[in-house]
Amino acid sequence: MQNDDRLDRAKQFMPFDALKGFREALLEKEKIMDSKVLLSEEQFNYLNDVILSIDIGSTILVTFYSNNKYIDKIFTIKKLSIDKNKIVLNDYKILLSDIKNIKIIN
Repeated sequence: MQNDDRLDRAKQFMPFDALKGFREALLEKEKIMDSKVLLSEEQFNYLNDVILSIDIGSTILVTFYSNNKYIDKIFTIKKLSIDKNKIVLNDYKILLSDIKNIKIIN
């Protein structure tokens, strides 16, 4: 019983965070954001050629803009479709304007 009293007494001296989540929000704001790159016509034509050469079963590395940063994602292509403004790799949709680079790995 004496142990419980000590624990209760110790709780009153534990740090109190009056702005719960504020520190995490500040850290999130400090993260560096990438600026979206606008591709030249030459780069756009290169990406177009690469996209047209992708076959089912190919493994590709795509660099694209998402949530204010560029990310790299590897896809093994099972399904590929392209319309005027997006590409669908398997079930993952990416706006063509967000793609910075595509590299066929195999």
